[in-house]
Formats: sequence, structure tokens, C-alpha cells
Amino acid sequence: VPSFLEFADQLEVFIPGYMLVFTRLSAMLMTLPIFSYPMISGRTRVMLAFVLTVIVGSILNMETIPPVTNLWMLTGLMAKE
Repeated sequence: VPSFLEFADQLEVFIPGYMLVFTRLSAMLMTLPIFSYPMISGRTRVMLAFVLTVIVGSILNMETIPPVTNLWMLTGLMAKE
């Protein structure tokens, strides 16, 4: 049975990876012509980005992401996306 500390260590790897995927997908959905119409609400775009993040994030190898040691590093990585 994995302990809570092992689970917390895994979260340190997965959460930044999922945040980077979410950043890229949400930016893509906001700029695509089909999704930028006013008829499609922002909430719908965010939910679609979230669902796609879960799907794409489960396929990707999150271990290739550099370890994030602080919030500024994560912000820099998100800006690069």
C-alpha cells in the first residue's frame, strides 16, 4: 500500500505537468476560430480544456518535465508554453 508521502512525491511531478498541458490547451482553445465565437461561453472552453488535459496528460510521460522547485519556476515554464 503506497504511503501518503509517496503519493505527495508523485503529485510534485504530475501537477506541474498537468498545469503546463492545461496552459497550452486552454490557449489553443481560446484562439481557435470555432471556439472564439461569443456563443461558446468561457466556462465551456475551460471545461473542454480540462477534459482534454486529463486525456492528453494521461498519455504523456510527465517524468520528462524538469522538477519544479518553486512557484516562479512554474510561472516561467507556463510563460514558455
